[in-house]
Amino acid sequence: MRNNCTFLLVILFASGVFAQTPQKMSYQAVIRDAGNTLVINHSVGMKISILQGTTPVYVETQTPISNANGLVTFEIGGGIVVSGNFSTINWANGSYSVKTETDPTGGINYGIVGTSKLTSVPYALFSANGPQGPAGQQGQTGIQGATGATGPTGPQGPIGLTGAAGAKGSTGATGATGPAGTCGWLLSGNAGTNSATNYIGTTDNTDLVFRRNNMISGIIGTSSTALGLNALSANTTGLYNVALGIDALKVTTTGNSNSAVGGDALYSNTDGSNNTAIGFSSMFSNTTGSLNTAVGRNSLFSTTTGYGNTATGDESMYGNTTGYSNTANGRMSLRRNSTGFRNTAVGIQSLDGNTSGKENTAIGSDALRSNNADFNSATGCFALFTNSSGYSNTASGHSSLYANTSGYQNTAVGYSSLLSNIYGYENTAVGNNALKANTTGAVNTAIGTNALLSSTSGNLNTAIGSDALTVLSTGSNNTGIGSGAQVPNAAGNHQVRIGNANVTYAGVQVAWSITSDRRYKSDIKKSELGLEFVKTLNPVSYIRINDQNQKTEFGFIAQELEESLAKAGDLNTGMITKDDQGMYNVRYNDLLAPMVKAIQEQQVIIEDDKLKINSSEFKISLLEEQNRKLDDRLKAIEQSLKL
Repeated sequence: MRNNCTFLLVILFASGVFAQTPQKMSYQAVIRDAGNTLVINHSVGMKISILQGTTPVYVETQTPISNANGLVTFEIGGGIVVSGNFSTINWANGSYSVKTETDPTGGINYGIVGTSKLTSVPYALFSANGPQGPAGQQGQTGIQGATGATGPTGPQGPIGLTGAAGAKGSTGATGATGPAGTCGWLLSGNAGTNSATNYIGTTDNTDLVFRRNNMISGIIGTSSTALGLNALSANTTGLYNVALGIDALKVTTTGNSNSAVGGDALYSNTDGSNNTAIGFSSMFSNTTGSLNTAVGRNSLFSTTTGYGNTATGDESMYGNTTGYSNTANGRMSLRRNSTGFRNTAVGIQSLDGNTSGKENTAIGSDALRSNNADFNSATGCFALFTNSSGYSNTASGHSSLYANTSGYQNTAVGYSSLLSNIYGYENTAVGNNALKANTTGAVNTAIGTNALLSSTSGNLNTAIGSDALTVLSTGSNNTGIGSGAQVPNAAGNHQVRIGNANVTYAGVQVAWSITSDRRYKSDIKKSELGLEFVKTLNPVSYIRINDQNQKTEFGFIAQELEESLAKAGDLNTGMITKDDQGMYNVRYNDLLAPMVKAIQEQQVIIEDDKLKINSSEFKISLLEEQNRKLDDRLKAIEQSLKL
């Protein structure tokens, strides 16, 4: 990783200067960010390690503040100890190096690393822990020196015994009364004070100022109050300000009604008014922004002129500069927001990555964490977690629309609903795991737990009911209504299924109307299926296995119907279909046409037979007439013979 810090290591050589061995080394570094820009007037997180070879013998952390030139200065040995003991390092035992790890943002995400070898060791440190040298040889006895000067006179001897007391003299005249003495406050504390007359303060209309090392450390003014080194030290005409902590409201001159609690809180504020900052470096960069509230370390740190923002939590709205009317509640919520406005983030790192997106709402840990778009609403931990440019999405439920990046106008309600969606748009998922696997599919509707669970890229699908269309994968324009309703083919298109395999009754108030307009059809020709086909059918009665009432139904066996169609030479027909499990389905309305043709063919036969019958009946009538005439002649002959 590129080293973005310039390190200046300064070792204080203490030989002959200190009466005691110092246990610290001064250190300086110029800090730059990833863009090689100086990090100025900003707290910097640093981790310092003393290495013997490659082994750390002492590790500490520091959080110095860079100056206007990006320079930080501190003493190694004076930080928060992580491991080791600086005072017990044996500087004479091998070579040593200083390793630094830096987070320019002031945190503990150390990403900039540098190592500098100590080519020399401070004398005072070496002498404290270095080995003792061998004793030198005894020198020769020097010559006798000259006689010294006479010493001073010795002390006076003890006073003798006191003599007997003399007679008491007469009382002298009373002297004049002296001026009244002042009652000073004692450094060791006071007793017997009267709050009506004993106090620290002023008796005229003048501010009470406290100093430490001759630097302003407290002010009690007519309307403003400050306590802490340099707190509110530059104020000129600002009114009703409260500053508590080192450098709080340090450069404020004319701003009014600000409250800063914590070191560097509202540090850069000049004439911004009605701001409240509680926490170290909260609203550090604010200059003229007003009506902001920041609670937590580094909250609203970068805000300069933004107004009407509320940030609660460590580093909440850290990067905001000019964004306004935002609300962030939770650690690092809306942390990177700079110019976005009217956003609401509630939960750790919610809307963390948003920089310029506006009018978003995120409620829940990591909700809309990567978002930088507009008009999104996320409620639930990890809801719309990855969204970057997608807009007008609504996600409610843990991990709902989790993977969405640029998909837009989606609605997901329920745990992991639309979990995998990336680019898909205008989808609606209501129910746990609804449309869970969808990535790029668009304009789908899934209502119910696990509805359209496996669909990935299909479009225009509708599933209503728990587990409806769960096996559909890539098909489009499919509809499944009812719990567990599944269309025959998982990758098929334009299929409709109402109900599951356990349904025993389906009814509507009026008969179904089936589209039959000539304009919907092509390749229209006479049906070849007629009487001969119908004669091969085998009508049966049966009871469905899943029918608890064991009702008798009438129909056909699909496999037998398939054989009849094959014998008739009609193989490419939609009358019989099979699903992905090989189960047969029959479209019974397709049997109407063959039955009508069979009736027509049968009627032709009937009409022909009727003609034949009529002809036979006429011939019979003629024969009957001939027989009658013959009978009459026979009777006449018989009558004549009798005569």
